[in-house]
Formats: sequence, structure tokens, C-alpha cells
Amino acid sequence: MKVIINHEYVSKKELKEIAKIAAEFEKEYSCEGENMEATMTVKEAAKKLGKSETFIREGLARGLLPFGAGYAISGKRRSFIIFRKKFEEYVGGEK
Repeated sequence: MKVIINHEYVSKKELKEIAKIAAEFEKEYSCEGENMEATMTVKEAAKKLGKSETFIREGLARGLLPFGAGYAISGKRRSFIIFRKKFEEYVGGEK
């Protein structure tokens, strides 16, 4: 079984690894017990901040943006998670 994520095929093994990492992030970055489905895309965050998608990805991967995280899937491939509540708090604090 293969799934398409961000226009790339992901194997079942990689998908399991993504799920494992996402569960770890849920524990570490949970928004006070809120449903973790409250996420947003890199594209959406970039548009709202008026920045490029690359800026958002690099900021998340380097731990410079406090509203999500980036993690390696395999090789140079990375995946990102952005928590909507943390993003909105960040944007509210920036104004």
C-alpha cells in the first residue's frame, strides 16, 4: 500500500513512522488536551504570515517557529505539523 502525501508516494513503513512521530509530537506539543486535528498546512501558514513556504518549513525544521515542528521521514524528506491554536497565539503575539 502506498499513500500520496505532498505529491509524493509514501510506503506503508514510512506511513507507520509518520504516525509514530505524530503521536510523539501530540504528547509534546499538545494544545492543553485539544483535538490534534486542529492543524494547518505550511501553505496556509505562509499565506497568513506573508512569508514563503520555504521560510515556514525551514523555521519549523530548525525549531525557530514555536507553532509546530518539522521532522525527517527518510533521507532528505521531511514532514511538518502546524498546530492552529499555537499558530494563532503566535500571530496574536506578533501584532
